[in-house]
Amino acid sequence: MASVSVLNNTFCCLKMCSNKSLKPSDNKVHVRAPYQRKEGGFNAKEAEMLAVWDVNGEAKFHMKCWKTMREAATKKSKSDNNLQNSNNVKSNNHVTPENQGSCNTHITELEKLLVAEASLTVEFYNSDVTLKREAKRIASMLRKCKYSIVFTGSGISTPTGAGDYRGINGKWTNQDKNNGAATAKSRGPRIEDIRPTYTHEALVKLLDMGHVKHVISQNTDGLHRLSGIPESKLSELHGNSFIEKCESCGTTSELHHGYRKGPTDASIPPTICEMCKCNHRTGRRCAEKNCGGYMRSTIVKFGDTLDEEVLGGAMAQAEMATFILVLGSSLLVSPANSLIQTDKEPLRLAICNRQVTAYDVKCFEIDNSGNQLGSRVFGDCDDLMREVMRCLMDPDEHQLWEDGRADRMKTYDSNRAHSSRQRNV
Repeated sequence: MASVSVLNNTFCCLKMCSNKSLKPSDNKVHVRAPYQRKEGGFNAKEAEMLAVWDVNGEAKFHMKCWKTMREAATKKSKSDNNLQNSNNVKSNNHVTPENQGSCNTHITELEKLLVAEASLTVEFYNSDVTLKREAKRIASMLRKCKYSIVFTGSGISTPTGAGDYRGINGKWTNQDKNNGAATAKSRGPRIEDIRPTYTHEALVKLLDMGHVKHVISQNTDGLHRLSGIPESKLSELHGNSFIEKCESCGTTSELHHGYRKGPTDASIPPTICEMCKCNHRTGRRCAEKNCGGYMRSTIVKFGDTLDEEVLGGAMAQAEMATFILVLGSSLLVSPANSLIQTDKEPLRLAICNRQVTAYDVKCFEIDNSGNQLGSRVFGDCDDLMREVMRCLMDPDEHQLWEDGRADRMKTYDSNRAHSSRQRNV
């Protein structure tokens, strides 16, 4: 059963909108500006505002209505707006509807602040028509391209309840808005309790079908391995919360629980990393005969360098790729994001996430025949991958595969210990 977008069956928050309902056939926008609301306390001023902002400072709009808000807040003239459109990445042709004239609508200074803050983390959702069209384009590229790889970010895991980083409710967004303090909402569920999403399972199937050769991931949640992607076809650039590695012999061990949990040896001394200032040791010893070395987390924290072997393998895969499908990544973190900038020509690039990236323009490059090389989709990865899999699989085979998720879930459960039993002892 297809998932329902969080924006479906809701209403546009622009008061002057002539068509309030937000439908699956509409291009939509979801924004959040809680900090200014908290500081300004603007309940008494809501009657003067162009939009209705909820108690969390969130609002949802048609894309054209959000454009009206932006134009009112920045007071751009028509000529200025057209100049910006010509300089912006071409994906804006899909983010925003047809060009409109300048907006002369009056907007209060407080609401200008709200719009400015909301613009920093705005999330876009393409219409169902656009999503299905681009899914067919992506499916065609997966069929025809000789060497396709997938690059994933935290956005593919958000359906589990795990947060992303720079979305409207992302970990870093929430910490920025709370002066660096983590919030309960940003912590999300325990990592042992989350299970592979539709997108995780789709990637396993695409590898089995031969349409995808390799997956490069920035994620540390272990869901790619749990879903069944073999180690040889997966490059986990930032490590895996369920994999620890011996400092002495290099042997790796896969855990049923996150590296912070499980039995520990109090005799193992902590050591502070010079780069990230954290202790990477997990408190366990290597089980290899005649070793007994200290095990350490494979997680790459801010300030750490990537594992050279993992990065080298990912670079080799990226160099061979003729098509790269990016799912759920804002492509802000380096050097991981550099992997999609290969010298191969022509390189086909497709990106699906909710926010604009610096690489969107690459998706709209034209080949010698005048055809668009890549694809750009704004929205949820699960929604896109459902359509892609329908395009690539026979209907009966597709239904049988989807019906097997319940059995696969039992396998996932058997490979994860219940977090309630995983206390340090």
